[in-house]
Amino acid sequence: MTDEGVSRRWLLAAVGGTGSLAGCSGVLDDAAGTSATSPAEGESTSSPTRDRTATATPQASVEITALEADPAPARQTDTVTVKLTAHNPGPDAFDGQLTLGTAEGVVATKDVSIPAEGTETLAAEREVLRVGERRFEGAVSADGSELARARTSVRVEQSPASFVGVDGTSFALDDGTFYLSGVNPSGEFTFGFGHPHHDRMRPYMFEGLDRVGATVARAFGWNVPVQYGGPFPGEDNAEFFSRFDEVIVRAKRRNVRLAVPIVSGAPSYRTDPEENLAANVPGFVHRSDTAEGINDFYHDEGCIELYKQWVEELLTHENRFTGVEYRDDPTIMLWELGNEVEYLNAWERDSQTIRPWIEEVGPYVKELAGDQLLTTGTHGWPDGRNDFVEDHRPDCIDACSLHWWVGEAHYDLPADEAAALLDEKIAAAHDTLGKPLWFSEYNWGYPGGDSEGIEASFLEERNRKLRQLHDRLDEADVAAAALHELSSKHVLENMAGRTREQESTEVYADADTGTVDELRRYARITREKSTASTVPDLPPDEFRVDRETWQ
Repeated sequence: MTDEGVSRRWLLAAVGGTGSLAGCSGVLDDAAGTSATSPAEGESTSSPTRDRTATATPQASVEITALEADPAPARQTDTVTVKLTAHNPGPDAFDGQLTLGTAEGVVATKDVSIPAEGTETLAAEREVLRVGERRFEGAVSADGSELARARTSVRVEQSPASFVGVDGTSFALDDGTFYLSGVNPSGEFTFGFGHPHHDRMRPYMFEGLDRVGATVARAFGWNVPVQYGGPFPGEDNAEFFSRFDEVIVRAKRRNVRLAVPIVSGAPSYRTDPEENLAANVPGFVHRSDTAEGINDFYHDEGCIELYKQWVEELLTHENRFTGVEYRDDPTIMLWELGNEVEYLNAWERDSQTIRPWIEEVGPYVKELAGDQLLTTGTHGWPDGRNDFVEDHRPDCIDACSLHWWVGEAHYDLPADEAAALLDEKIAAAHDTLGKPLWFSEYNWGYPGGDSEGIEASFLEERNRKLRQLHDRLDEADVAAAALHELSSKHVLENMAGRTREQESTEVYADADTGTVDELRRYARITREKSTASTVPDLPPDEFRVDRETWQ
């Protein structure tokens, strides 16, 4: 169907309507209304074009004098204001309707009475998400007949405009260095499956990114919790992609970059992965005809082929809101080959390395997504679990990955040993390998208990440790860091119906004031030391959720 036919349909709907604002008001209004259709040959994108097929009536002297869109050009997530101006040059008053729309539907309509020689306007706002030419149309009608129509379009440019790169041991953006800080948003509430109030939970996670001043967030490329299954190559992954499309848009709105682990590994702290086939690595092993055990994931041709199939499906998926494949979107800063990919019973091995697997699948990822960065996603320490240097030595790996769990609820290293180990890893990344360090998980686990005194004491101690750690990361010029994990007290207690659990690493963006203040302090430090001119400003110290829009 031509644009003309579609436009005729929305106009007929509009003239028969009630004169109120029409169209969607949901989280992603630009989902269906974002076609990248170019203007007709010779059509201006700044001045109105009269439709030659307009129906003549005794009131046909009314005319459209302007159809304007601002800003032009626009960037993804900009709100474009479209304004239609109609003039009545005749001797009599004109009674009719003004309508604004896109090829997909009515945006706004208004009943008007324009006196002789008078004018009337209709304005509407529309968020634009899809890259390319965004067409808007305006029409004047009366008694069910169209009298005049105009068209204009706005070029929508990609945002952010540039990919994050590497400059020595730092990340780079456009004309300078870019130091990043952020969080792992709670995957269960960000885009997990199964909870009846999931769609109401999600906004709190993303508003929390503003609260802590995040410039980077780590979003898992699989369902969370993994018990909900997959996603796996060749299966029906539509629900996963529908939610991940939204994750990207919500991050884009905040100018937050994403780091995305491609699969869930089989870390040694889990129960027997054979009993947890919803996790990606065990699931791939289960689906391969030639793999027998979990460790075969890193050697078995069937598993490697399945992994590559999922890489292609994930990286080449076209976001339904933006029209851009994931691999072409600068919002995704970095891919991780997997979250804590490692051998089963890794602690029993001496300086293990999965380097052969990394050298097999890493170049495949880079071939598909050459503009985006790649890291391993491995835990990174101690070397009995993964060989830090060997895992990150391949040329396809742009940055080193390190998870930091040294507290009482995890590996309980004495302070001096933890500090020495961190210095060792920083030196290995910067001096031995000459690569940036992606400090992608860190925190101290809540010891549990309901006493307010226990919680207050723990939070005070945690905030002190976080400040010391952040100061060390700053001193060592660590490229990027993401605390694990950001949650919401309101969501956890009022929606999910539970409290902060024992050994939990959740940080409440809407309640843990001291921790939020510390995260914002470090966010400010990373911005101030960055030399790139396009580093986003620190958002206001607020926590607000637009309930009318989000619920």
